[in-house]
Amino acid sequence: MTRDWLSQLLEHSPLLQSLLKDLMGKHPRQEDVAFDHLWECLRSAASNMPILYCVADALDEMEKGNDWFLSKLVQLGQQKPSTLKVVTTSRQSPRIEAVLKEPFVIDININRRSIDRDIATYVNYLLKEPNKTDIAGEDMEVIKSTIQTKASRLFLYAKLMMDEVLRKLGHQPLKGIAIRVTYRRKRHVHHSPKGAFHT
Repeated sequence: MTRDWLSQLLEHSPLLQSLLKDLMGKHPRQEDVAFDHLWECLRSAASNMPILYCVADALDEMEKGNDWFLSKLVQLGQQKPSTLKVVTTSRQSPRIEAVLKEPFVIDININRRSIDRDIATYVNYLLKEPNKTDIAGEDMEVIKSTIQTKASRLFLYAKLMMDEVLRKLGHQPLKGIAIRVTYRRKRHVHHSPKGAFHT
């Protein structure tokens, strides 16, 4: 994650370019560079940006034993809160919640009914978008009902299904598309995440 952030920030930060150039001069092989050195480069460059949002997704998927990194994220979010924001998502996890339980961490739990409404709104918008679909009313209801049921309040799952349905429109029966896509995608999507905003 740290290397990914550095890579994305590099072209926008002359300071980071200078810091990494000096670091590479001391350690020509990237694998020899210690995490602490890279993290310090990130911290310095992040503080120097006019405004920066660092997004860490699916913290619950990190290997156990890396709670120290969660603490690093909390510290980063407190470094310069006026211009540097750290946003994290995670499924409910007592281990992660314990580390992120700080008075300055805003914890947002996703309401399931709100997710259902958002998914319905998203699906309706795509199916009714002009010049994109030409679907009979009955077929439209089948798609909406199937996605709403199979998505199980997983917005990403609904999006993946809709992408597939819209891509394959006109190539096979609509009912077959919706049912087959939901079955294939379900194994690859996780439970609804919860978000934490560090301000």
